[in-house]
Amino acid sequence: MRSFLYYGASGTIAYFLYYGASGTIAYFLYYGASGTIVRFLYRGASGTIAYFLYRGASGTIAHFLYRGASGTIAHFLYYGASGTIAYFLYYGASVTIAHFLYRGASVTITHFLYRGASGTIAHFLYRGASGTIAHFLYYGASSAID
Repeated sequence: MRSFLYYGASGTIAYFLYYGASGTIAYFLYYGASGTIVRFLYRGASGTIAYFLYRGASGTIAHFLYRGASGTIAHFLYYGASGTIAYFLYYGASVTIAHFLYRGASVTITHFLYRGASGTIAHFLYRGASGTIAHFLYYGASSAID
């Protein structure tokens, strides 16, 4: 079985499933009301999840997940109201958090976090009102505050 298609009410596509080599799921697609894409799942080699996409109201992207090698999470993206980016998370080698970005009202950057080697915090940036930098924190070796 290579493909599976399910039609819901009014002939809309409810599910789409594609099987790749060795019976693994290669694609999974679910359509919600009005034909909008609700979920998209792509599985890469060895059955690991490579992409996951969730669309919220009005077809906007609500969640995006990308998994890298060995099933680790490489990227996570969440969109808030009006399609603005609310969260961005990137995992580097050994599943340590490399970057974290949070956007608040009016798409200003509120928090930025970067973790260096061994999971230590390397940089933290907080922006206050009007985009001014409110706090900057740098952690050096042994997690000591410089």
